[in-house]
Amino acid sequence: MIHFFPLFSDDPSNSPFARELVKAGIAHRLFGKALSFHYKSRLGLVLLGWPRLIMFASHSAWRSLFRSRPHPDAVVLGSHFEVVIFGVARLLLPRKTRPAIVYLGFIYTSRPSPYVRRLRQSYFGLVFRLTDRIICHSTNEVRQYGELFTTAKHKFRYVPYGLYVSGEEGHQLDISAARKTGLAYIFAAGRSGRDYSTLVKAVAINKILTHIVCDREAPLAGIVLPTHVEVLTNCYGDDYLKQLEDASLVVVPLLVDDISAGQMVLNQAMAYR
Repeated sequence: MIHFFPLFSDDPSNSPFARELVKAGIAHRLFGKALSFHYKSRLGLVLLGWPRLIMFASHSAWRSLFRSRPHPDAVVLGSHFEVVIFGVARLLLPRKTRPAIVYLGFIYTSRPSPYVRRLRQSYFGLVFRLTDRIICHSTNEVRQYGELFTTAKHKFRYVPYGLYVSGEEGHQLDISAARKTGLAYIFAAGRSGRDYSTLVKAVAINKILTHIVCDREAPLAGIVLPTHVEVLTNCYGDDYLKQLEDASLVVVPLLVDDISAGQMVLNQAMAYR
């Protein structure tokens, strides 16, 4: 029995993820909650997003570890907050009933300050002592994190990144036959490890219409945007997918090469062919 805690829906029981679990014959329970982490500043994330996640994790730990029958053999968690809460709660259980804790989608970014780097490394060292497996979305990260967190080296595993894209089934198979509305434009999105400076310089040469979806100021700091480059700071869900689907070209400009970045946009673009 595996417990999952998806954050995309209050009732994920009929989601594509749930249907695939049933198809694979995996005994499971889903504890869902629709949580949004779309904030223009990190302060908003810290003051609003994180507390909501912590409250959900605390409630889920109580339901999953102490009230569920049968007890889970493993719980799959998507953040270090959840790992800490479940890890501490698990210590209250008899050893024979303690489930394995799997940390899904771990990405570690370095910081300029040596003090901050040491502090973060110590913190995640503690987090990893509470986990049994840590899932990364690139083999490169498995190697790098194993060298960085030597005591947890045996816990890192590679699993390809996957997601479900709503509405892709009805998309035109022949892109040349697709009817585009409005002007053709280049599309780019995301905020993690992006190099929008190079993208803006590239499209500035021929004044190519470009739409950038980014709700944080930091990835665009110091960039002078020409008139033909439009930044959409409040574009989520179906609005975001519509922007991607109608684009003539999708660009994923990456500034980093040592962490997983851009996989979501790439997979979504491929789903829309």
